[in-house]
Amino acid sequence: MSQDTLELKALELLSQALDQPSTERGAWLRDVCAGDEVLAARVLALLEADKSHVGVLRTGGAGEESAEEALPERVGAYQITGLIGQGGMGAVYEGRRDTDDFDHHVAIKLVKPGALSDELVERFQHERRILATLNHPHIARLFDGGEAEDGSPYIVMEYVDGEPITDWAKARDLPVDDRLWLFADLCSAVRYAHQNLIIHRDITPSNVLVTAEGSVKLIDFGIARPQSDTTANEDEETPSGLSFTPGYAAPERSNGAGANTLSDIYSLGRILEALLDAPMRDADLEATIARATAAQPEARYASVDGLIDDLRAYRSGYAVSARGGGLTYRLGKYVRRHRLGVGAGALAVAALVGGLLVMTGLYREAEANRLAADERFNDVRQLATFMMFDLYDEMEKVSGNTRSISMLADRSQTYLDSLSADPRASIDVALEASTGYKRLADILGNPKNANLGRREEAGEMLTRAMEQIEALYVQAPDDPNVIRALGEIAFSASTHVYVSSSESQRAHELGLRSAEMYTQLVSAPDATFDDKRQLVRAKLMSAVPLPWMGRHQDGIDILKTAREEAQALMAAYPDEPASKLLLGSLNVELARALVRHASVSETAENSLPYWNDAVRLRQESYAENPEDERPYRSLVTIYYSRGAVHRDDGRYDEGYADALRSEAIAVELLAKDQ
Repeated sequence: MSQDTLELKALELLSQALDQPSTERGAWLRDVCAGDEVLAARVLALLEADKSHVGVLRTGGAGEESAEEALPERVGAYQITGLIGQGGMGAVYEGRRDTDDFDHHVAIKLVKPGALSDELVERFQHERRILATLNHPHIARLFDGGEAEDGSPYIVMEYVDGEPITDWAKARDLPVDDRLWLFADLCSAVRYAHQNLIIHRDITPSNVLVTAEGSVKLIDFGIARPQSDTTANEDEETPSGLSFTPGYAAPERSNGAGANTLSDIYSLGRILEALLDAPMRDADLEATIARATAAQPEARYASVDGLIDDLRAYRSGYAVSARGGGLTYRLGKYVRRHRLGVGAGALAVAALVGGLLVMTGLYREAEANRLAADERFNDVRQLATFMMFDLYDEMEKVSGNTRSISMLADRSQTYLDSLSADPRASIDVALEASTGYKRLADILGNPKNANLGRREEAGEMLTRAMEQIEALYVQAPDDPNVIRALGEIAFSASTHVYVSSSESQRAHELGLRSAEMYTQLVSAPDATFDDKRQLVRAKLMSAVPLPWMGRHQDGIDILKTAREEAQALMAAYPDEPASKLLLGSLNVELARALVRHASVSETAENSLPYWNDAVRLRQESYAENPEDERPYRSLVTIYYSRGAVHRDDGRYDEGYADALRSEAIAVELLAKDQ
């Protein structure tokens, strides 16, 4: 075993040995060392050298005088004026910097030559640099540090002429509130250290000194360690303190766990317990101490702030969270805070009891009416949704239901109007209503679907849907549900108005509006497949009206681009049937656009590949899901259209036969559909 390894192992066992009863340490050490006489001897030497534990190496003025020893004249730039205390690892001296520009009264901790290994000396110096950054009125300042002429490391701290916090409070017989003031100053110091990622690791009464003026000073950060420090083993104690103090250290540290902010909170709880004698503690203070000193770290306050908040609440007469009291406890706290007000209020309450009884009865009646109105409102909301979607979908499956569906549409409009006019309607309800109007427009007269042929009324419903959803978009421009609804309603409106060239411009604009909405959604990192599909559909619908506006080539260019996007979408989502349907629709619309734009001789060459691809995609979609009749129904139109192209392309020898076959298939499908 190397000397460094021996030293580290000995220091680790030293910290554990100090937690054993003094009468049992020898037997414990022999058992742990398991025959390693060199290691056992080193630990025994450290125990002998440090019998008084770390209490004699404090950097304040509360340490006891030790055996006389020749004082060094100087350490660095500081003149030695006295000995504060000493132990096996070194000594703490009182000193003063005697230069013209500084007049510091300081405590100098000097480690004995050879007491630390090279690795621990490096650690000592690292911690010294970290602690030099702490600047708090209740933390003893680290002024300087370096190495003496013989190479021994030292640190220079603010000299604190004070007594341990518990002794100071007892000597002056302080009341509870004054003791809590002192403890609050200590907590603020520890919180500041934690905020700067420093753990003290050995908070004890002898490390918390109070000056004659009553100023609290947390000292001996020499054993502190930054929370982020992973350069050393968690169980390895720091070089200058070498151990934690039994009775104030958290239980997990006796089991070899490293220190953290929760172990510092445990030590604070123990100090609070020592600071307040049992007769001084009520249930709130007992609960506060119990939570801070809980055996399990996760049961303690999560941070020093939690402990500070509970003590502040206690001193102000508010409920303490550690107490976990119910309504009666909080009410009692309120009464005690407002004794005069509560007393005067009691007289007023007595006079108002009769009136309150009457008002309570009226309130209950009004509340019952409000609840009944809300219940009716929710009933209407659910009924409208059920009628517009679930009931209609079921009725549409049964032939001969046109009159019933028409009555259903009229009743649904009544419910939608009621929802839209109600002042209680939230954004969610208004969104449902606008979507409901769009659905009603589809039922009444959407030319793309089976409808009741009431196109003028359908247009009115779409106008209401657009007005409502655009108003919602102003209120919630970042709500994805509102954006989707606006895009879908604009898309639906573009299919409704597209019946003639007179409405083509409006249809084109609505398609662009829909594309704009879905582009906004697709740009988000969590864009869904349906958002991407709807964007392609919107581009398709913005292109369809363009030939009616004389912009044939513009429409074809947009459709070709959209078709490429649909192919990419189908490749990215091969298991989504909707992508195949979308690509088929783009093939159909692109073929139609080419037929309108091209001359007869060019038609077959330009449009037939798209007709054929549309047929293939529709057949695949129908084969994959025979329950979905959409691809099956559209095959009729595609076969007829392809047949017409074959028949009119002038290639009668081969095209005419294809035309007959296409039209025959269409007739067969129509007959099957009957």
